[in-house]
Amino acid sequence: MQPVDTIRRRKLYEELAERLERMILDGQFAAGDPLPSERELMERFGVGRPSVRQALFVLQKSGLVEVSSGERARVSQPEVDALVEDLSSTVRYFFTRSDGVHHFREVRQLFEGALVRHAAKHATAEDIEDLRATLERCEAALGRPMEFYEAAESFHRRLAEVPGNPVFVVVEVAIAEWLKPLRQQVGGTRDVIALEGHKRVFEAIVARDPDRAEAEMVAHLGERSETMTGTSDTTGPEPARQREAGGEDR
Repeated sequence: MQPVDTIRRRKLYEELAERLERMILDGQFAAGDPLPSERELMERFGVGRPSVRQALFVLQKSGLVEVSSGERARVSQPEVDALVEDLSSTVRYFFTRSDGVHHFREVRQLFEGALVRHAAKHATAEDIEDLRATLERCEAALGRPMEFYEAAESFHRRLAEVPGNPVFVVVEVAIAEWLKPLRQQVGGTRDVIALEGHKRVFEAIVARDPDRAEAEMVAHLGERSETMTGTSDTTGPEPARQREAGGEDR
């Protein structure tokens, strides 16, 4: 027998949410515009109040609509960081898998490798001075692990700002926040190693050497992996700097 293709009956609120979404995307309601009242929606689409409220809840979760008690729902402008926030619970669940953390670290290495390549080619004098200032903050924070961590992340965030695309910044901040709970408050020589990694990346950017910048970032994030979990997780291009016979300079 052929397998049965079950036809799923859609719930009324799902159909209503889709219709309202289509109206918003078609421009019938612009950002900031109020939607029709609950009663008007009930009469227009022939549904009950529970269906209207569930549909508005779905649109609110997707970031298309703002719902306030006692007021008509309004069309909102979806923000990238809201989308990332919606993913947070899914990401935390993904981290419970044995390979979940490794996969996210690999994403960060590829993502930030591309960012530093771009910075080595296109960073302005202002970008470079800002990056230099973040290194000075890192150096001043040595000996205070969590303060150093925040200063170090500002270096990565500033790199994400170089292309001028706000989506890059949101993604960078999100990945850093997702990985933050894994960090051990070790400080000491580990933070010194991290700072030296930042400096090597910065020097490659100043030298306008994208290959070296990418390799140094991958090496640095591999070192960060050891700092956070005590295990090495270095993948990607071989670091540009020459290693001594005894192996990588950790």
